[in-house]
Amino acid sequence: MKKLNVKLLVWVAAITVLLGLGVVGLHSFQAGRIAQALLWQARHAEEEEQLDVTAKFLSRYLELEPSDNEERAHLGRVLANPRMATTPRARQRALFVLEQVVTREPERAESRRLLAQMAMSLGRYPTAEEHLRVLHKAAAEDGEVLDLLARIRDAAVDVVTIGQYLRPSRENLPVEAYIPPAVFEEYRGAGEALGFRHVFAGPFVRSSYRAEEALLALRT
Repeated sequence: MKKLNVKLLVWVAAITVLLGLGVVGLHSFQAGRIAQALLWQARHAEEEEQLDVTAKFLSRYLELEPSDNEERAHLGRVLANPRMATTPRARQRALFVLEQVVTREPERAESRRLLAQMAMSLGRYPTAEEHLRVLHKAAAEDGEVLDLLARIRDAAVDVVTIGQYLRPSRENLPVEAYIPPAVFEEYRGAGEALGFRHVFAGPFVRSSYRAEEALLALRT
């Protein structure tokens, strides 16, 4: 009977393991390069305002990098864009992606607002209300503004303007606080989620701000 060459078997096993690790490493490297190429193509398409192509490449990228919630949120924004969300099926797709985003990161207020907006457009009002309540709770200091927006919308108002009080002269009341532009953007998003057709929000916005533009849009 021939003796088993243990040393040879160990070497063969070691070489097999190393080859296997090499193949796995090479595959991971190639997958990473492909993923980055897809992401570059998505950004290039977005610069060219080709949103359908952007969504296609972002979806393929996320197949390779499913843990990248930043780009998943990016895909959600693209799909929720009015140019993309033109049919119930398209809005449903946007809703699905945005639900994935906020499930992974509940603190993503922008994605949650878009999610509420998509839910309202699909007639899923309980879902929209659920996410608006979360937004309200997360921004308790802005609760008065959000409550006021909700009451204005309940009165069937379609256009709302939100601005910053600026002291005209020393004889007028002083400014208590200057609101950052990012907060106005939060208000704009909340208003759109509530269903306003036009929300103009910014430090220099006044009641007549772009009134002609809003009126013409409402008449079409």
